[in-house]
Amino acid sequence: MTHGLEKRVALIAGTAYIDGFLYSMTYGTTTGVLAYNVEQRQWHEVRVKMPLSLICPQLLGHRGQLLMVGGVEEFGILKCVHLWRLNVAGKEWVEVQRMPESLFNMLFKSAFLQPLTL
Repeated sequence: MTHGLEKRVALIAGTAYIDGFLYSMTYGTTTGVLAYNVEQRQWHEVRVKMPLSLICPQLLGHRGQLLMVGGVEEFGILKCVHLWRLNVAGKEWVEVQRMPESLFNMLFKSAFLQPLTL
């Protein structure tokens, strides 16, 4: 982690507050996570490898843990929705769950195959 922001970044939707830190996704040259220490008023970069082919990531806090939900794409097509938990010690996202294929197909694939009715 570094103290302060040394470069310009864009904060994107999906922030979570956990144990005195406000976490936010960033978008710029790379997608990543920033943490703001509310007491010290300092930004820190969370150095964690992001999952491959991640799209539309959103952060959320649950029971003191930082979670991320997002899509995984293949050749520009959404293939699955995953839920990850941040393992700070290992500096990695650990998959917790993924949307069952039958539910994914019902929610996403059928929505795009249905004719638009007004």
